[in-house]
Amino acid sequence: MSKIDHETLSYNHGLYQANLLMQIFYYNDNDYSFLDVWEDNKEDILNTVPLNKPSKWTLLHYWIDTSFHVEDDIKEIFKFTAGSKEYFEMLKDYLIDTGLLPNLEEPNFGDSCDQEDQCYDSTCKCWKLISAWEDHFLMNADNVKKSIVHATFQIMFNNRRFMHDFNVMVAKLIEKDIDFIIEKKPEYISLKKKRVKRATYWPIWLKQALLYRDKGTCVLCRKDVTSQYHIASDLEIDHIVPLDLYGTNDSTNFQLLCKSCNASKQAGSTSTNLINVPFWNI
Repeated sequence: MSKIDHETLSYNHGLYQANLLMQIFYYNDNDYSFLDVWEDNKEDILNTVPLNKPSKWTLLHYWIDTSFHVEDDIKEIFKFTAGSKEYFEMLKDYLIDTGLLPNLEEPNFGDSCDQEDQCYDSTCKCWKLISAWEDHFLMNADNVKKSIVHATFQIMFNNRRFMHDFNVMVAKLIEKDIDFIIEKKPEYISLKKKRVKRATYWPIWLKQALLYRDKGTCVLCRKDVTSQYHIASDLEIDHIVPLDLYGTNDSTNFQLLCKSCNASKQAGSTSTNLINVPFWNI
């Protein structure tokens, strides 16, 4: 097993962003749907995310990253908060959640500061302090965004139903644009089959991620497969949406199966399972 660094994960804001994107995905009520992002950026996506091998930066990462704009988010917070105190608290919450809390003096909201209205007076001590926090936030905006994108992916990747539905949509786009992909990235495609080429290896970090997400069990029959994972063997890693159905080798399109289920799953099947292992039963 390779070592994975422990990190601060921005779960509060990641949960919010994941919920927003799944609402967009299932109800298509926003301009930031994956379909829109693909149509507007398909060439850049193909240059950024390889379809012929697993990558740590996935199609889902690309969508999350494109849909989330830190500076715009802060402007919206400022516009709709009731006063400078609420604005500061929300700004501070972003920095706590992303592990970027600065060693700066906090404003002491009291009689000398109007909490009902936005404070624009540059002579007001509280606003000077808030401005320092805002400058720190904007200076670290890229790291704030990176942290929230990373956390949002962790949450969405754990949802196998969404991973299935997301990759079914991806497959439809691949099928529609297969000639475009062949033109721009012929190395991704088997020209004879006009399908994405099969990956030739599974990186260790992907095996570990699937073992962790799928709790070391076969997704379909629930058999414990941890005993199959050792140096001389390999995990049975399955494409959720098969390559024959225009699936890809994107890291979001895999699940853990036992040898029997992987051998019996048909090339035309996108079977997965919504059963999971809870922390405890109630």
